[in-house]
Amino acid sequence: MRRVPLECVQLQGDSFSLALRWMILASTIALDVLILMYHFVEIKISLVDTGSEYWRVGVTSERLLKVLTELVICSMCPLPGTGYVNWPILKSKYTDRRVELPFDVLLCLPMFLRCYILCRFMVLHSAQFQDAATRTIAVLNQITVDFPFVVKTQLFDRPLAMICAFTGSFWFCMAWMLAQCERYTDTDTPGLRHFLNFIWFEIVTFFSIGYGDVVPQTYCGRALAISTGIVGTFVSSLIIALVGRRMQLSLAERRVNQVIAESQLSNSYKNTAASVLQHIWFVHKYRKQLDRHGDRGSKRITFRIRIHQRSLLQAILAFRRVRWRLRMRLEEEDEYIAFRRAYVETQERMTEFRKKQNQLRTQLATLNEKVESLSDIFASPSCIILPPTNQTRKAISAIDLHRLPSI
Repeated sequence: MRRVPLECVQLQGDSFSLALRWMILASTIALDVLILMYHFVEIKISLVDTGSEYWRVGVTSERLLKVLTELVICSMCPLPGTGYVNWPILKSKYTDRRVELPFDVLLCLPMFLRCYILCRFMVLHSAQFQDAATRTIAVLNQITVDFPFVVKTQLFDRPLAMICAFTGSFWFCMAWMLAQCERYTDTDTPGLRHFLNFIWFEIVTFFSIGYGDVVPQTYCGRALAISTGIVGTFVSSLIIALVGRRMQLSLAERRVNQVIAESQLSNSYKNTAASVLQHIWFVHKYRKQLDRHGDRGSKRITFRIRIHQRSLLQAILAFRRVRWRLRMRLEEEDEYIAFRRAYVETQERMTEFRKKQNQLRTQLATLNEKVESLSDIFASPSCIILPPTNQTRKAISAIDLHRLPSI
């Protein structure tokens, strides 16, 4: 069996690593050029919006700082020919142990900051950004279609999918970075096992469990662990907020419960009012009996009066409590129900007013018809006005004397 020398294997590995670094460097340069082109197009669009032709108008200090920050983030990559750096290990408390860590590992970690390009891609390909009508409505309402707006929209529409996608991607990226930082501290463990161990470490740290079976031994690993805990706390709060929003009753459900509660309070209000009247009647009844019978049976009647007086006091207190609860319910009721009730009451009053108006109109029409019929009768030539008789004169005189004011 032929054996390949270790020097040849290392040379082949170094050649592949060197070629990979050159490819990463070339792609990084291309990415920087594309970022400059993107901002150049953004400046041209801003010039069209402002109606200016001078390019310096679109180059603000904020945009310039944004371009420089993006170029710095996207320019970080492992370079060919980099050496090693002494990396302290924090495992031992008494001895200072160090390992030689390739500088390429440290340059690989900031490359994950390029994930902001995915956020920009999500904004540019979102339905809110591509739809001209939606963008017009957003501009009229002074809303910018940016990454926070798109993320909040997606969280509102698909919260579970968004949280699962972000959490899974975050675990994978952080586990890979932790494996790169920690794999040189324990050279006996294979790389895949390192990666799986730190996926487990990410999960338990993300949810603030922390069993302590996997512990980072470098400053880089501990910084990443702290970042994982902070992001995990944020995501946990977001999940609690989303679950709380999902558990809230809808507007129709709140209205149904409000109508039921109001109906129950109205029934209690009527029952307590009836109880007050009932006990008042009993007290009045037994007092009448006490006045009627005198000393005979006075103790028994007085005892019953005291019982109903106590019951009357309790009924009055219950009536006040129910009235207060009903008043608070009316103050806290839904605006839609309040407007609906006011509308219904107004409609009922208007209906009653129209009904009375129609009755008055009908009575006036009937009176008009009778007056016209009387006018026709008096205007006819066959109508003969006879002189009043003596009996008629006496009746008229009696009526006039009756109407005279008394002296």
